[in-house]
This record gives sequence, C-alpha cells and structure tokens, in this order.
Amino acid sequence: MNRLSVTPDVLREIDDFIARGMKINAIKALRAHTWTGLRDAKYAIEHRMGLCTAEEAGAVIGPTFRIKSFQLECDEGVVEIDMEGLKLKFLMELPEIGIDACGKLLELTEFIQKWQEDVSGHRSADS
Repeated sequence: MNRLSVTPDVLREIDDFIARGMKINAIKALRAHTWTGLRDAKYAIEHRMGLCTAEEAGAVIGPTFRIKSFQLECDEGVVEIDMEGLKLKFLMELPEIGIDACGKLLELTEFIQKWQEDVSGHRSADS
C-alpha cells in the first residue's frame, strides 16, 4: 500500500474540500502536494471519504510528522532549541561531555533528520 504524506495544513485543506463535497478539488490538492498519479490520488481521497477500505484504495493519506524543536535541560535551565541549535549546543559542550558523548549526541540528531526525511518523502529544511 502506498502512503501519501502531507503536512497538517494540506491535510486540513483536503478535509475541508471533502467536507464541502469538493472531491475533485481534494484530489487536485493531494496531487499538487505529493506529485502522485491521478489513480492513487482518487482512491486515497475516496478512502479518506470512507468510500473504500485501505486495501481497496491501494493508497492512503497520512500526516507528515516533523520535529520542530526540543526542550533541553542544561546549565542555563530549560531551553527550547531547534535541530541546528541542538547540534551547536552539543559541540559547544564538547570539552565538558567528551568526544564520545558528543559524537553519540550528534549521531542522534542525524538519525532524527534522516527519519524526518524518510517519513516526509523529502529533505527537511533543517538538513
């Protein structure tokens, strides 16, 4: 089964079209944001409308999840920080935490970025 990932805003737009009975506009919106073919988009919208099962549709719509920020407890207290800020913080703390710990923390940020790319189908703005 094909999973078509869209942002929460696009999902709301599609749901709004569906609620107003504008199936063709919903299909157009889905295609514009996923570059999927007409057949998959039509069946995914029909699945979203409850007109067929996921197996019958062959494609379903799902939200893209994206981590926008982290809360980090550190010597300055609890700070909210984005992905680039998180990497910078780890590098700035290198003398105190050591190279092994810093390397593992940077691997974690790379893992999160790769996961976001995989679930969204495209590179994140933070990469």
